[in-house]
Amino acid sequence: YPKVIERNLASELPFMATEEILMAGVQAGGDHQELHEVIRTHSQAAADQVKREGNANDLIERLQADPAFSKVNLSGALD
Repeated sequence: YPKVIERNLASELPFMATEEILMAGVQAGGDHQELHEVIRTHSQAAADQVKREGNANDLIERLQADPAFSKVNLSGALD
């Protein structure tokens, strides 16, 4: 069932990619601890939207809007 797979992947992939996102942020000159906290905060908020509200996972959009990740290609981290 390709549509079910696609939906599940869209829901979970951003969470699974957080280590790659963190490393990309560090490589772009960010502080590891500060970026980790930003990711943690946004991940919890995105998880709340997914699990409690049934909405799409918006973690990547949240991180793209955060100045801490302005120099990071987040789409590349999801490849």
